[in-house]
Amino acid sequence: MRHLPNILSSLRLALTIPLVWAITRDERVLAFSFGFAALVSDALDGMIARQQSAESELGRLLDPLADKVLAASVALALLVRQMIPLWYVAAVIGRDLLIVVGGFVLRRRIGAIPPSLPIGKAAATSIGVVLLAAIAGVPSAVLAGLAGASSVLLLWSLVVYAARLRRALRP
Repeated sequence: MRHLPNILSSLRLALTIPLVWAITRDERVLAFSFGFAALVSDALDGMIARQQSAESELGRLLDPLADKVLAASVALALLVRQMIPLWYVAAVIGRDLLIVVGGFVLRRRIGAIPPSLPIGKAAATSIGVVLLAAIAGVPSAVLAGLAGASSVLLLWSLVVYAARLRRALRP
């Protein structure tokens, strides 16, 4: 049971390929099913890790890596299919790249992989909701509202992560 959270994160990462394939083939039901499974696995892996005291250095790397690879891949596939706006894809990928760079800097400074913060998890969940809504084909006004709300969380999380990095880099 100790390795279950990392197995779930690995499976979520592996879902990237069939999910992107389903989007590119306009297999919306299949894509939604894969996407929903990924979102549920993201919630479960962290919950199980905390409940079973199975948090690990690998998990602190694997969970956000799976989130970021899946989100960027799905967002780009949806963009190619013109199912999601470019500005949102740029916001998701730009934020994630900045957080990854900051995480590497922080890791070098403190010697460990920094844990995800609650606002980062909320932002990741909001990305999943927006991507699932796009796959489901919700009306564009609804998608725009969801993407706008998600963008607020993305920006907020970026500010919080930047503040953490700034504190860690102070002499």
